[in-house]
Amino acid sequence: MTNDNYINDLTRVYLNNEYKTIGSLKSITPINKLSNIINKIQDTNIKLYLSLWFYKNYDENKFSGYLTERIRSLSVASYTHIINSCFNNIDPRNYYKEVKILNNYCKDIIIKLNSINPQSTGIFFDHLIRRIICEIRNKNFNNNSSIINNCLLENIEKHTVKYLRLYCNKHYIHIPYKVTKKTDIVQLIYNYILENNVYNTEFKCNNNCKFLNCQYLSNIKTTDTINFKSIDILKDILITSYCHHSNPCMWINNESKSKFYEMISILDTIDAKRFIEPLIYLCKELVANNESNILLNCNISDYNCGAEFDLVIDDMLIDIKCTKKNNTTYELYQLMGYTGLITKNKPDIHIKNICIMNLLKGVFKIYNVENIPEKYFLDFLTILNNNYYPDDRTVDISNKSISYPSFITKYKETIEPNETIEPNENKKILLSYSSDKINNEILNIDVVEFILKKYGNIKGFKKKLKTNEKGTKIEQHRAVEFYSTHINNSNSYELDISLCDNPNNKGYTINHIKLFCKNFEINMICIINEEIQCYDISNKKKTPSFVIKIIENNTAVISDKYIIQRLTKKIKSNDLRYK
Repeated sequence: MTNDNYINDLTRVYLNNEYKTIGSLKSITPINKLSNIINKIQDTNIKLYLSLWFYKNYDENKFSGYLTERIRSLSVASYTHIINSCFNNIDPRNYYKEVKILNNYCKDIIIKLNSINPQSTGIFFDHLIRRIICEIRNKNFNNNSSIINNCLLENIEKHTVKYLRLYCNKHYIHIPYKVTKKTDIVQLIYNYILENNVYNTEFKCNNNCKFLNCQYLSNIKTTDTINFKSIDILKDILITSYCHHSNPCMWINNESKSKFYEMISILDTIDAKRFIEPLIYLCKELVANNESNILLNCNISDYNCGAEFDLVIDDMLIDIKCTKKNNTTYELYQLMGYTGLITKNKPDIHIKNICIMNLLKGVFKIYNVENIPEKYFLDFLTILNNNYYPDDRTVDISNKSISYPSFITKYKETIEPNETIEPNENKKILLSYSSDKINNEILNIDVVEFILKKYGNIKGFKKKLKTNEKGTKIEQHRAVEFYSTHINNSNSYELDISLCDNPNNKGYTINHIKLFCKNFEINMICIINEEIQCYDISNKKKTPSFVIKIIENNTAVISDKYIIQRLTKKIKSNDLRYK
């Protein structure tokens, strides 16, 4: 409950280095700005007071449409009130873990696809993950290919045609066809392919079809997980997923067409094994229990607000996303709504963990909700149905157990967004380099922390290394890793496949440091046993040089500008002796 007896419009709140009254905050426009300000307030009582006020004035009883549409109408500022009144102040954010699930190569491919078409990328990976799970369980993948069927039906004469007329290898073929309400056109094509052994044939619905690749054959391959493995048909899965939300035969916009073929081109040229292996590994861990009860792409409609959710495995609800922004509040709204629908319509399923699999960020976010009574999720649905009347409720969860999914023990746990990273003085990073005298020496320096300390406050570095006020410590560490593993190719960064793509976990090599220095135009010198073993002094910027000295098991970073100047002159005169 809020302390209404002392909070009013004259109450002052400290915000953005100055005091403001609650009354002045209420007058802020637009409401999105006001919502974000309320969300940032630290004082618990004032935040709860304003959250209730905002909900009553802007959100209450204004929901309509499907669940996702209703969620979009629920503001971030209302979250504190929702958690307090509906969930008895049990906030899932307090029972949270996050693990990294992908290698950098896989993430880079996802980022490239997403930069071309975010919607198509999201739907593609939704299909790919669910298909991999079906493949693991030796079950065909049902992708609801109604658009594909309708697309074909639009190009034949309904109720009169005796043959299905398809354009094939520059000729028309005729498949015996009788129109009935139960006719499965894709199955007719599939039977024809099996009988005539023409799996490599490209079909089109007619000679004027604008779609270069055969969507029917792609759909058949995507469905058949026994004869076609996901690693071999990535392009077909993309085609099938695209047809799930668009009709490529009716393409008019050349821009849409070119973007789609750009995505096809990427999948044609990548190392498919390296790309898909972490996805397959993740799916195997998710369904490690062969007896798991799995729901894929389940559609539930109730409380006048139905929804289609991606994946339920036993007591774990998973939503698959490819999004850049930090949308934690809306993600939780969505997951809590899904949980309410499952609780109401699937009484045998009791959700304990609600999860976001964000493939664009390469993370799996888990919120434990096993100690939240199922009634609270049903109550949340009634809020979205404009019919909620709160009652008194108390639940003591101080002594309850919390069980996260067992698969996360196979992954490295990441640092939560609001956590800080304390530098570890004893942390040792492995640097390997090409030298006949010394190999794989362990350095007693923290490469990442040294880079952030030495270059983090320099203009031109702050934005990229996330050392400005907005960047968190985990984002800074990831930024150093990115610029140590990616090559700048005409203002577009590509992963250097010759390097370990995860040095934050496995250690930085001299080549990582050289690449980082190259990306930021930093002169770099490495001294090994009194000899200058590798260097690059071609950069003319006045940025401080990166100089490392290695003697047996001891490593030192040289910052003295006079020593660095002397080393630079020695290199220019081909004198590679340190002294």
